[in-house]
Amino acid sequence: MQVKKSVRKKARIEIIPLIDVIMFLMAAFVLVMLSNEQEQEHPVGVADW
Repeated sequence: MQVKKSVRKKARIEIIPLIDVIMFLMAAFVLVMLSNEQEQEHPVGVADW
């Protein structure tokens, strides 16, 4: 009885999807930082009692 040996392919890291994810994370980080900066420019004063 012969048993077939399974051929294991070497795992590959696809670079294009990795670049897409990194670019998305960088863009999201920049947008959050710009949004946060705009909120800090307009302080809200507390009403005097």
